[in-house]
Amino acid sequence: VNNNLQMYKWLEANVDIYYKRTETLEPSLDPNVIRQARLYPGIYSAIRTDGLWGEGKDGENNLAATIEGGALDQRFNQISGILGVTIKPFEGLSIRANISPTYNFNKFNEFTTPALIPRQGSTTEFWPQNPTRLDRRETSIANMTRQLTMNYTKQFNDHHVDVLAGYEEIGTDWEEIRTASNSLSVNLPALTFGDPSLTTNNH
Repeated sequence: VNNNLQMYKWLEANVDIYYKRTETLEPSLDPNVIRQARLYPGIYSAIRTDGLWGEGKDGENNLAATIEGGALDQRFNQISGILGVTIKPFEGLSIRANISPTYNFNKFNEFTTPALIPRQGSTTEFWPQNPTRLDRRETSIANMTRQLTMNYTKQFNDHHVDVLAGYEEIGTDWEEIRTASNSLSVNLPALTFGDPSLTTNNH
């Protein structure tokens, strides 16, 4: 939204507002899949001939972890704008005041579900698994910018005077709420399925 309002010859205002939302869904192991693929040489099996996951290097199979290891769900919301007023009390003098708030509301859900990696040559023995884990985080960031400028321009015969003065103030308020739970009894991204003794909360 972009509006310019000329209320009087000496008074005008403008309002600019925008909203942006971004959503991403990536593997919880590491979004950089190419980097993960290059960590180990091709001598370490990723998928066996019988279709099961290969044991990789000592049970660490990054392909399996990328495909079955869970997901990182990120949602970013931002709303921002500029509210400005310009006053021209007399010719040559312009006084402008701006206030520019920016609010960010972000949510992060990381659900880690370790893949089941069988030992070499076996279909019944598996490498030890890390417990399932759900990590939820919400951040709230508010930025406020306040500006006041004065500009005076005057022409005296062959002389020109231009004076500019200003003041700016920037403030930031940040808050984060984080909750995590381990050893979920059901393979679903809900904190209620986690072990209460292993649940943590941070604010």
